[in-house]
Amino acid sequence: MRPRHLEVFHAVAAHGSVTEAAKRLHVSQPAVSKYLRELEQDLGYALRVRQGNSWRLTTEGRLLFEEIAKSLVGFDRLSQFAVDLKAMRVGRLAVACLPLLAIEPLSSLISDFLEVHPEIALSLLVLNSHGVIDQVIAGKADVGIGLHLPFHEEVESRLVARMRLVCMLDRDDPLAVKDTITAADLHGRRLITIGTGDAVQLEIDRLFRAEGVRASRRVETLTSHSVLRLAEHGLGIALLDDFVASQYRGTRLVKRAFQPEILYALAVITSRDRPLSRLAQSFVDHLVGR
Repeated sequence: MRPRHLEVFHAVAAHGSVTEAAKRLHVSQPAVSKYLRELEQDLGYALRVRQGNSWRLTTEGRLLFEEIAKSLVGFDRLSQFAVDLKAMRVGRLAVACLPLLAIEPLSSLISDFLEVHPEIALSLLVLNSHGVIDQVIAGKADVGIGLHLPFHEEVESRLVARMRLVCMLDRDDPLAVKDTITAADLHGRRLITIGTGDAVQLEIDRLFRAEGVRASRRVETLTSHSVLRLAEHGLGIALLDDFVASQYRGTRLVKRAFQPEILYALAVITSRDRPLSRLAQSFVDHLVGR
């Protein structure tokens, strides 16, 4: 029994005659009759019986026809799914990112991407840089957005942006008269930082130790936006990335540069061993294009 035999039988049963089936299949009537005979011989039972001047399906023939019809519906669905995959109308995308990016700018970029691909499923994993890399290596994230790692053996790291560390402080704070805040200026002050254990945080800690800077109290949180909110409530001077700081529209806080310069070098991170799906590549191109 070959697929062609089943296709011919389905056409005959669906259209009610050998003549019509032959037209639909673009073959001769004798060829259709030959396929039907061969199929019945292979199966060992009749699929049609003559009734007067016409034919009708046997019970076995009707059951086989119904099953073939189900398979064709499934095949049509499969064919459409393949087309939708090509058009990136379906699929799943997992993105791992740093907490400082989870609200902005990534949320805006994701929103724009989903407008173009409204039916895909997307999950956003918010982790520190080590977590981002681990998820990409393990295949649990298709794309990571973390700190640039130019020499990592298991991931490709493509630098896409650099953001400066800045201070946000109360406009009535004595330090607000300065254009630039140094590490020494922060000695004995209450500080609010992003506490994720990333390279930038480690660089801040290293600098403070080298210069003997100690905060009177230090509050750590997970996102740049929450750092700003805490600073607005008077809990301390905020150390965060310039991107989010520049979007601040309140009146209580002012932004000041920080010296020595500390940079967030942001990169798109992908696996060296696992090729990107077309959907993931499209997302990477979307990020890099911005």
